[in-house]
Amino acid sequence: MLAMAPLGVGLSLFSLLGLAASRDRPDPCLAPAKDFPDNNYVGIETQADIELIINCTTITWSLMIMYNSSIQGTISLPNVVSLYGFDIIWDTPATTISFPRLTTVTKNLWLKTNTITTLDIPLLSDVGDSLNINLPALSSWSGMESLRTVYRFMIPYHNISSLSFPNLTSVVEASFNFSSSGGSLYLGGTASPAVLVTGNDDTNFTSDLQNMGTTRVRGCNVTRINAVSASSLEIAENLNLEEFHVPNLVSLGPYVEAITYPRESYAEIYEIKDAPGASYHDVLLIAGNPGLQYWGFPNLITIHGTFELINNDGLFLFEGLPVVETVSGNITMVGNMGS
Repeated sequence: MLAMAPLGVGLSLFSLLGLAASRDRPDPCLAPAKDFPDNNYVGIETQADIELIINCTTITWSLMIMYNSSIQGTISLPNVVSLYGFDIIWDTPATTISFPRLTTVTKNLWLKTNTITTLDIPLLSDVGDSLNINLPALSSWSGMESLRTVYRFMIPYHNISSLSFPNLTSVVEASFNFSSSGGSLYLGGTASPAVLVTGNDDTNFTSDLQNMGTTRVRGCNVTRINAVSASSLEIAENLNLEEFHVPNLVSLGPYVEAITYPRESYAEIYEIKDAPGASYHDVLLIAGNPGLQYWGFPNLITIHGTFELINNDGLFLFEGLPVVETVSGNITMVGNMGS
């Protein structure tokens, strides 16, 4: 039955609204004004609950798949275009989520379960708050290439080899993790987010975003960032990275801390005593990339902060910073080129 969540009170939607007579039942798609938006969670437990709202195009409830859900196979809302929110945080018998027409989520789309293997939300374009795809068993995905706006975007666990988001226009933070071998990530559009990419040492990352926030790349073997400006750039702990390309970057900084993944400087973390530039506000950090052979920023003019080049043992082609005019912080170079 539909139940208020997260308290899990076993009330059907209509009992919840206090309307017993069939002719008085309101539109089940819409949360009543008295409950909206602070108390508009409704728990989904059975396929019968889904049937109550299966024809809705707009749902102003925030739906939560409950821990005791008996829905088998597919959680499907084939007609919904706009949804206030949707959460699944428990393992259930369902293996597929299918919202083929969904374009807008007003609040959160939070998918965190070990049982979902297939995700079908191909037209999603706008999420008002958080989009979290934490699905370790996910192996089939229709993609979200229409995605444009989301405040905080997270994909920590999945089994998808290729992720592509070419149309981002407004994103504050985005983090992506690749746990299986291989994989590629592409970001494009006009957004200027803070970005964290954590690969598996064989991940290919390409970004055509023109302006980026705090950008951290780890575990990649190919990296190309085509931004003109960024708040900071960290290329660190990429064990198989031989080259990275940042051909268009003109300006780095001032540093802006990413909300969900703050950090200390590399030098401070690894207690590098002879690194006078150790600072919480590293703006350009290239560190711990043992296979890195080449790096260079051919068009970089301004670094508003600290620059650290640390522990890149294989580095031997050093184009460096040929046109840089301003570095407003310290410069540290330690443990490179086999030294």
